[in-house]
Amino acid sequence: MSKLHILYIEENEKNIDLVAECLTVPPIQLTVVDNAAKSISYVQQLEPDIILLNINLKSVNGFFVLRALKINFITQHIPIILISANHSVARGVTRGRFGANSFIGEPISQQQLTGAINLFAVTS
Repeated sequence: MSKLHILYIEENEKNIDLVAECLTVPPIQLTVVDNAAKSISYVQQLEPDIILLNINLKSVNGFFVLRALKINFITQHIPIILISANHSVARGVTRGRFGANSFIGEPISQQQLTGAINLFAVTS
């Protein structure tokens, strides 16, 4: 079985540690990009199976990153799971307004995270 490659775009160290702790079970390979401004080039280079994207980034608006990934021919097919403490984002995702594939609210639970990932692991 090949590893599922998940790229996590996040600048908050506590959130990075939490997600890394939740995803220790093989066959998951977690790559963290803690510089949102460079995240698009990282995604193009690494071509992950799934992207976790926190909308509340310090350096760049997460919606900017989302739009850039979804209009890019190389990255537009990759499922993106948005993460935010703002639960109104969930309504936008479920209505198809943002172009993301799923949403996870903060605080993140392992059950919610693995459930969202498993939805797309089968199709990746």
